Amino acid sequence: MIEKFIGKLQLELEQGNALEEIESLLGDLLEEIKINYLNRSTNDSIKKLKPAA
Repeated sequence: MIEKFIGKLQLELEQGNALEEIESLLGDLLEEIKINYLNRSTNDSIKKLKPAA
């Protein structure tokens, strides 16, 4: 996802259509970070709740 973001950012900057696309890509990136953080946090919480075997 980050590689796609960087590549698209470079392309848009070269074409001069950057602002709207940057806003969209940053929104996508932040959403992906949020999802990954929440998933990791949830998984860690579940592991803590499981009794040791």
